[in-house]
Amino acid sequence: MSPEEILKKAIQLEKDAIETYRSFKSDADPETAEILDYLIAQEREHIRILHERLKVVRLLKK
Repeated sequence: MSPEEILKKAIQLEKDAIETYRSFKSDADPETAEILDYLIAQEREHIRILHERLKVVRLLKK
């Protein structure tokens, strides 16, 4: 598996985690919902970082 493939898979896993947290949030109490919001924000930040790394990997291939 290439570094690019690994990063793409990691991005997809982060997106899947966000969807899972969103599904939990609908049944959560307010305190848990707040924690889930925090986790969703963290996953979004991870996606941003992974996209930056993916850009670097693509630049290095050139």
